[in-house]
Amino acid sequence: MQLLAAQKYRCRCGIGVRTAAKPVSHIKGGRYSMDFAVDVAVDKYINHLPLDRQRRMMGRAGLEIDTQTLWDQIEALARHLEPSYQALRSYILDADVVGADETWWRLMDGSGSKRWWAWSLTVPDAVWHGIAPSRSAATARGFIGDFEGTLMVDGYKAYETLAADHGRIRLAHCWAHVRRASTSKRSETTRSAARRSTCSASSSRSTTRPKTPRSSRANVVRTPSARDSRLATPEGFTIEENFRDSKDPRFGFGMSASRISTPERRDRLFLISALAVVLLTLLGAAGEEIGIDRYLKVNTSKRRQLSLLRQGSEWYALIPMMETARLRKLMTKFGQMIQDHALCRRVVGVV
Repeated sequence: MQLLAAQKYRCRCGIGVRTAAKPVSHIKGGRYSMDFAVDVAVDKYINHLPLDRQRRMMGRAGLEIDTQTLWDQIEALARHLEPSYQALRSYILDADVVGADETWWRLMDGSGSKRWWAWSLTVPDAVWHGIAPSRSAATARGFIGDFEGTLMVDGYKAYETLAADHGRIRLAHCWAHVRRASTSKRSETTRSAARRSTCSASSSRSTTRPKTPRSSRANVVRTPSARDSRLATPEGFTIEENFRDSKDPRFGFGMSASRISTPERRDRLFLISALAVVLLTLLGAAGEEIGIDRYLKVNTSKRRQLSLLRQGSEWYALIPMMETARLRKLMTKFGQMIQDHALCRRVVGVV
């Protein structure tokens, strides 16, 4: 942050007063530069720093400012970027294949929370977002416009209505929704066949099925289904997330960028990655135990916003800049948690 003093100069002839040139501002007559507004927006939406936290940080640096002024900077910056926002949508809709999706969005206003919808249009190198009060076909038509090509979507009916009305849109579905539709049809076919079989059995009076003795029924062993296996092993739902944590270069350890020639080297790297996951998860849990996880939240929700692994990664990156008292408290709790778990004490206690 730079503080510039715009000195005023008076001409010796007394004709007028001149003020030194100031940095370019996106607000007419404003005191803050475009770079200042960009930094506020980046800290809020990318670094997840609320405006009040930014205000306190700026106060420690010597700048007295309120959150309303910071919000005014972001709002003016949004108006300034409106042409780029629309150009980004046009750029995406010029592609041959576009992904579209929507999810609910809580809109806060004077009357309380209302459920709106966040829409997204994506191509490999760009993403566009829009907010609307509905997820109807008319809303989708307003966002997609005169797009011609392949639209990658889920199984929501509004897209089918849009494609039928438009005539120049070809729908493509991800494999998850294709499988869901196939499974649903197969299940419906099975239920229909079962109903027909039941009706046939009830209408036929020529044969009667003998009842199985209660003692025999008690000895029948039922083969567990796939659903039973999933319910018995809930940790199976975290397999994909754990692979993401290991492979993703942004949110994980970047294993996808590694080029490994032998299986032995691969196994060693994944072992190191697994140990790092354990240590960072324990570090995140230690942060929650001492109550500093609230500094990583962007709202006042009591629920966990970031995974323990992500919290641990954030604290690990902040260790060089962390206050001594807070760091000592965090590391003390971290050491206690390692000692409290016998397996962790045996595996990583030496580390």
